[in-house]
Amino acid sequence: MIEAAVKKHEALERKVERWRALGHDVNIVGQTELRQLLGTETYGYGIHWREGGRVNPYLFTNGMVAAAVRLGARMFGDSPVVACERQGRRWRLTTPRGGVLAGQVVICTNGHAGNAFFPDLARTNYPLVACALATRPLPVSLAETINPSGAAFTQYPSGLYPLVIDGRQRMITATIPRPGGAMAAETYFGHFLRYLHRAFPQTRDAGIELEAYWTGMTANSSHVLHHDYPKLYRVADGIMALMNLGTWGNVVGPLLGMNLARVIATERPRDLLLPLEEPRTATFPRLLELKTRHLLIPLARLADRLGLA
Repeated sequence: MIEAAVKKHEALERKVERWRALGHDVNIVGQTELRQLLGTETYGYGIHWREGGRVNPYLFTNGMVAAAVRLGARMFGDSPVVACERQGRRWRLTTPRGGVLAGQVVICTNGHAGNAFFPDLARTNYPLVACALATRPLPVSLAETINPSGAAFTQYPSGLYPLVIDGRQRMITATIPRPGGAMAAETYFGHFLRYLHRAFPQTRDAGIELEAYWTGMTANSSHVLHHDYPKLYRVADGIMALMNLGTWGNVVGPLLGMNLARVIATERPRDLLLPLEEPRTATFPRLLELKTRHLLIPLARLADRLGLA
């Protein structure tokens, strides 16, 4: 993964010091190295993390499902739980197609909106709409000149146009849409193209086209980015909820899920990585959206247009 900046930032130096002290392979890189890694002269300073930074969430999820089935788990898709009620010492979970009795229940839905059972869980997070897009596959000759390192790439400090190029040579990016404009795919594609044409001049006459666009709702535990950690809630006897993963869920969710499963199987609650908390209602749950969608992202786009980032 690469975080690239136009100019030097002491915050990036401090980040490198912290993570190297934990044993990670991460270093400061200058303009010459960034030109080789990214294929652009735009950035003069940055961080290169050499230990990964990208995952295909669709393939990853299907891979975990396949592994679980091989180990004897039974998987049921298209079976949303519509009720969870105590029955003796166990819990009955009801779906439109049937039900199950369980002694232990773990709710791993990130957010909990739209569920009639345990409504307190739905009020614990700070929701934020996000969107993403993918271009049509690039010609190989062009793809080889854009981010030839193949790293996950983001800009510091704005992070407006995080970029990966997938195995089909598609460019994939994500952003936060404006209020009331989550479905304006062409608008955000236009923002992305303007950035590409400036940072990678070879794209200006390439006829890059939009292939796919999608949106979704993130559930965040805090309205402050650096305090936004996943939460593990004790909902009732026999019921826990691993939630509010924000945008970290693709990787952090499975790691925390393995820890939680091991704790349940071994009955060793002291081995939990997260503290077990009581659900607590978020005060002013739209605060993250107000700060991010209404203030920070518009300012970041303005700074990007003016070349101030």
